[in-house]
Amino acid sequence: MQQDTFWVPDDLTVVHRPEITYLSSQRPMKFTNAVIRTKASRAQMPGLIDEVRAAHAHTTSRWMQYPSHAGTPLMEALGDAGYVSTDVHDGMTLSVEAFVPKPASSVVVRRVADRQGLLDCIDVCGRAFGQSFSLPEHQLLHELALCLGPTARSARFVAYDAATDEPLGSGGINRYPNQRFGLLWGGGTIPEARGRGVYGALLSARVDQCRTWGATMLGLYAKTTTSAPIVAAQGFRRGGQMTYWERPRA
Repeated sequence: MQQDTFWVPDDLTVVHRPEITYLSSQRPMKFTNAVIRTKASRAQMPGLIDEVRAAHAHTTSRWMQYPSHAGTPLMEALGDAGYVSTDVHDGMTLSVEAFVPKPASSVVVRRVADRQGLLDCIDVCGRAFGQSFSLPEHQLLHELALCLGPTARSARFVAYDAATDEPLGSGGINRYPNQRFGLLWGGGTIPEARGRGVYGALLSARVDQCRTWGATMLGLYAKTTTSAPIVAAQGFRRGGQMTYWERPRA
């Protein structure tokens, strides 16, 4: 599924060849300057690393390492090239049928359907993850277009305080119809609203979206030390890990 780059912003370059798939962008963001698939021999690795280094020279370079890379020369080659393993994520999955919602009466969740909703989503996501995101107008329109219409393969949601309408959290989901699968991403709650059931409410909304799409399974990569215990409490089961290898700006 990671090879399906339907979701990438229109200012990204996608390089896709049998041995590698990577993204690059002049925006200095990790997820837009990342290698998302590697299937290369030991002899190919030095040249590929040099190519990616040049493409990501302006920012931090991220390389995603999956269980399928076990026994390959990838990790050794990345270490030799100055990449360091950082965040480890558990691959977590749940059957849509098995999900048990946990209502939160003080929270209302709305699907992003217009520009203001998208702005709320971007702002609250930044606050939840301690980062600052801003997009030019044309990029906002592109991101919004991905979420709208009957054939949309993405959906974004924002959780609001039921009394004050303050944005409290956000979360997205991408649709992979051939696998009948929904991939969760960007789920987060602002620090002052944690413990109020915001994440559970956002999860419930995205499970409902899976049902609308006809998806039977959903999953995500959950950071082992933070998000994984939260989604495990919601019934998700672990099935492998993904590790980010990063190299600072060259």
